[in-house]
Amino acid sequence: MAKTIAVFGAGSGMGKAVARRFGQEGYRIALVARRREPLNELVNALAAEGIEAAGFTADLSHTDGIPGLVTEIRKRFGRIDVVNYAPFSPAIWCTTCCRRCWSAETAESCSSTVLRSCSDGAP
Repeated sequence: MAKTIAVFGAGSGMGKAVARRFGQEGYRIALVARRREPLNELVNALAAEGIEAAGFTADLSHTDGIPGLVTEIRKRFGRIDVVNYAPFSPAIWCTTCCRRCWSAETAESCSSTVLRSCSDGAP
């Protein structure tokens, strides 16, 4: 059975590269990003390369929705074997948003919620 990677922050940059690389190694890819259109484009591009992928839209700053998101990923792929969490590059993101909008505590909360949700019930 193929392994699955969940890429949180798959909209562009590192997330996109991670998805492609793991897909080339035979992983099934669960892509999570905020914007549906770029997500669909990436799913289609990966499919054209023979990589099985599915897109899930989510705003990871709303941590209360992450457990349900992980449940949806598991419904589609079964289990999650690898988690990649890189929803943004702070250096780029902070040029367009006040630094006060995103604190280290918020980032820790998001990543902790993702990891806890993905590991719940894991063997």
